[in-house]
Amino acid sequence: MARLKTLFHIDEMEKWSLLLINVRNTLIYCGDENADIEVVANSEAVDGYKLDFELAHVMTKQSSRGVKFVACKNALDAHKMGKEDILNFVQVVPASIVEIVEKQQEGYGYIKP
Repeated sequence: MARLKTLFHIDEMEKWSLLLINVRNTLIYCGDENADIEVVANSEAVDGYKLDFELAHVMTKQSSRGVKFVACKNALDAHKMGKEDILNFVQVVPASIVEIVEKQQEGYGYIKP
């Protein structure tokens, strides 16, 4: 099987559970070694990266399996959040829209649950 490059985009808090289930299912189907998965959060969904978010344990497990979690700095600023307020494995990018377009140009499939 060829590596599957998948970009999950989330901007609504109520979609976190569904998105993480989609990530889990992708890992089950492809296996860790055949999947490049990135999750980009912007808008209100950056709140899902807070240290006390109820699904943080799921993201932590998926991160340990190679899933990359990314937060939009513009959204973090709008929500008055800094790097110290979010899970330590979350990467901050200047603008999520640029990250999304760049990943699509690299051949990532775009999924927005």
